[in-house]
Amino acid sequence: MMIETPSIRTIAVTGGAASGKSTVCRCLEGKGVPVISLDAVARDVVLPGMPAHGAIVRAFGPSVLTADKQLNRPVLREMITRAPRKKEMLEALVQPEILKVMNQRIRDCADRGHRVAVIEIPLLFELGMEKDFDLTVLVAVDEAVQIRRLMDRDRVSEDAARALIGIQMPLSEKKKRADVIIDNNGDRERLCRLTERFYQERF
Repeated sequence: MMIETPSIRTIAVTGGAASGKSTVCRCLEGKGVPVISLDAVARDVVLPGMPAHGAIVRAFGPSVLTADKQLNRPVLREMITRAPRKKEMLEALVQPEILKVMNQRIRDCADRGHRVAVIEIPLLFELGMEKDFDLTVLVAVDEAVQIRRLMDRDRVSEDAARALIGIQMPLSEKKKRADVIIDNNGDRERLCRLTERFYQERF
C-alpha cells in the first residue's frame, strides 16, 4: 500500500492493545492535528451492506452476527484469538477496504489545508506498512501493565488478556522498527506530557 497524497506528511501511531495509543492521538487532536483512527474506519467498513460485512459472514458463518445483523465482536475476537489462521483470514477480508477509506480520508485532510495527518493504526508493523508513512510512533507499555489494563478495560480474565497479547507482534520487535517510542508505563498525565514533548520536537 502506498499513501496516495504525497503533499501531506503522514505520521502513524501504533501500539499493542491497551497501550495508550488512542490517548496519544487525543492529545494531538487537542493541538488541532487531524487524526484518522483505523479502528473507526474498520468499524465503518464492516457495517451491514458494506462489501467486507458479507465477506466475513460467508467466511466465518452466521454465528458472528448479532440479532440486528451487526458483527458480534466478542464472538469474532474469540475465534481469531484461538486460531491465528482465522485472524489472518479476517485481515485479508477487511484490510483492502480499510486502506481504501484511509487514503480517502488522508486526501480529505490535504484538501482542507492540513500539512500533517496522524493515522492511528494498531497493526502497523504486523502489516509491514511502516515504510508507507513519513514517521512511525510506538506507544510502548510493559506486558504486566498491559495485562492489568486489558483486564480492567475489557473485563476479561488474565488468561484472556495474555492470549490477546500473544497473537500480537512482540514489543521488542516493534521497538526495533519504530522511529519514535513513547513510554506509557505511567499515568495519563505523564503520557500527555510526553506527547506534548513529541509534538514540540516533531511538528
